[in-house]
Parts: sequence; C-alpha cells; structure tokens
Amino acid sequence: MSNLARRLALALGQDPDLLAEIENGQVHPAMAAFGLWRDQKDLASLSDEIRANRQAQISRVGVEL
Repeated sequence: MSNLARRLALALGQDPDLLAEIENGQVHPAMAAFGLWRDQKDLASLSDEIRANRQAQISRVGVEL
C-alpha cells in the first residue's frame, strides 16, 4: 500500500490495525473497504464474519490458465 493510499484510508476513518494487517499480507487489500463500514450497526461485524469465513475455507488449488 502506498503512503498516499494509507493516508487517504486513514482520512476516511479506516482502522490503522486493519491497514497494518493488509500491509503485512495477513488480510486481502479488499478488506479495506469493509473496515470503513464499521460504524454501521447492520454491518458492524461484517469484516469479522468475512475474515472468519475466509480463514475457515480450505485453501484453493491454483489454476493454470
């Protein structure tokens, strides 16, 4: 993640811990979008649910195209 992208994400209210996880390769960069919804009651646990579901999945076999 570039410094500019990180600053923008922080300015939009992104969780610094989630950004660190993305930068360390612990979670997919797409999770950054879900972190911005954390204040919405209906979506408060969405990122946790998605993360748990992804971690519970069996690793996918790569496909050669």
